[in-house]
Amino acid sequence: MTGHSKSTPLAAPLAVLPLASILSALSSFYYASTALRLLAVALGLLVYLYMLIFSENAPLKGISVLLALASFPFAAIAATRTELRALLVPFCFLSAVGSSWYALEFRATRLVFELPFFAYLSFSLYLILAKNYGAAEFDNFFGGIGRNGFSAILVAMTAGYLISRLSLGKEPSLVVLAAALLASVPMFGRSSIASLAALFVACALLRRPKWTLLIVAGLAILSIAYLWVAAEAIDLLQRSTNFKEGLISDRWQMLGQYIDALTPYTLLTGVDMRDLPAVVENDGSPDMAFLRLHSFLGVSSFFFFVVISYSALKLLRSRQLLLLALLITVLFRSFTDVILMFGTVDLFFLPVLLFPFYACYWKPSAAAVDNEAHCQQPVALG
Repeated sequence: MTGHSKSTPLAAPLAVLPLASILSALSSFYYASTALRLLAVALGLLVYLYMLIFSENAPLKGISVLLALASFPFAAIAATRTELRALLVPFCFLSAVGSSWYALEFRATRLVFELPFFAYLSFSLYLILAKNYGAAEFDNFFGGIGRNGFSAILVAMTAGYLISRLSLGKEPSLVVLAAALLASVPMFGRSSIASLAALFVACALLRRPKWTLLIVAGLAILSIAYLWVAAEAIDLLQRSTNFKEGLISDRWQMLGQYIDALTPYTLLTGVDMRDLPAVVENDGSPDMAFLRLHSFLGVSSFFFFVVISYSALKLLRSRQLLLLALLITVLFRSFTDVILMFGTVDLFFLPVLLFPFYACYWKPSAAAVDNEAHCQQPVALG
């Protein structure tokens, strides 16, 4: 690792931009406003341009520019059939890179990642405990994305909290993770409940493996026994959590139709979602970020998947097991919704998707990944 060779003017005041971007993103969901969404992306892009000029993290510069340049032509091809939405995806990606890059390089993750997370979690608990919010209320809170979108944002911000704690060499709080998990239950989103439960168990296993295994195994046995003898408990589980859908979902029908629509041409340019009846019936949403990403970016979407796979291997090799669990959780959550990859809240988990290029910001530093990541020594603001 090398020291700074460039000055970094306005680094501290620049923290306003990522926070303003996050606030604009949340406001865009609340008001269903395209203008606010564009503002959120634009603010993140300003941070990205700043980091591109002043940071010495050459690998992150290179991969972000390469992925964006590779995806722009395919996004342009898909622009007309997606009402220009495809063109926004590469900019969303760069915006997320910019804000997360800034947060980690300047040790500002408490401000950029943790502050929004605790504010969002506290607000969620307030709505549940003080306002008696349930599925119906959460479904109407954010215009256009419903309760699943509300809980997806909670998952993304929880990812940011974990990344912040680990990058600072501190242990995540199990109490905080439990609170996030409990807050997700009244939102009735199966994938978010499962995601936050997986993160809680993964964190607990790494901190207290024996006790966690015993507790999880005991709870599983008690739950199975209780459900076995209490038919009403099964009905309650179904009505309360939406797990009654199980693995049978319209998503599988959408996936099957998408695969059937693949030809050499559509594999290259992406499938037109308007040609898929199941997607059309679902208001044009495929409910899977992976399908939308390929539809918007065509074959260039596979470049992102190659980098993500490379990150998973590096995390496994460097024994960053909690970050690996987080990466898997984010991919799972992206398989069940289109809020993530790539949208306006991806900054919270992007460092695990591109881990080798952010690796020098972790403790231990680049040595944990065979010194393949080279960037400047992080500098704390203030």
